[in-house]
Parts: sequence; structure tokens; C-alpha cells
Amino acid sequence: MYEYRPFAIPVPICVAAGPRRGRNGGPDVIRLLSFELALFVSPFIAYALFLWVVRKGIVHPAEWSAGVLAVLVVVAVVLTAIGFAAVAQLSGAPAHSDYIPAHLENGRVVPGVRK
Repeated sequence: MYEYRPFAIPVPICVAAGPRRGRNGGPDVIRLLSFELALFVSPFIAYALFLWVVRKGIVHPAEWSAGVLAVLVVVAVVLTAIGFAAVAQLSGAPAHSDYIPAHLENGRVVPGVRK
């Protein structure tokens, strides 16, 4: 529903049921901010590690034998598999659950849920 004003951009009329309330979930905001901060800082940390490694001479080809690379690849694959398994087991909805999307009930928005 829009308020009619000639020669103006239509603006929706506010039909809120009551005052806005904050979400119950302060830790969620802290988690999101810390994740964003980690994403922001990670390139600087990676560059600092790169500089340290170059100065130590670790990136010299003689330091990277086939055995060392094979061990590193195996460790990387195992850690990746553990990470995928942890995400699959510890997040998401239970098996065979149904998602009920957000909808209106009696003029109020009911958030989506998994049942």
C-alpha cells in the first residue's frame, strides 16, 4: 500500500505491528564481526608469513623434497576431509527435515523453520 503524492517517488506506508526489538543473539553478531575481521586481517598475516619464510630461506627448492611434499599433501587432504565431515555433522538441519519458509500469520512475519 502506497501513499499517493503527485510527482514523488512512491513510499510504502509503515504498517509495523509494534516497535522494533533487537534480536536475541548477541553472540551471533560477535561471531559475524570476528569472522569479517579474520577475513580482513588474513592477507596481512599471509604476507608477513611469506616475508618470514623468504628471509629464512625455506622457499629454496632444495628444502622441498618429494617426500616432504607428499607428506604435506596427505596432511592437507586429511585435514580437508576432517573439516568437511565436521561441517556435515555439526551444522545444518536434521536428516529428512522439512523447511517451512517465512510467511505471514495474522499480519505478523513468522520466520522460516526446519521441522
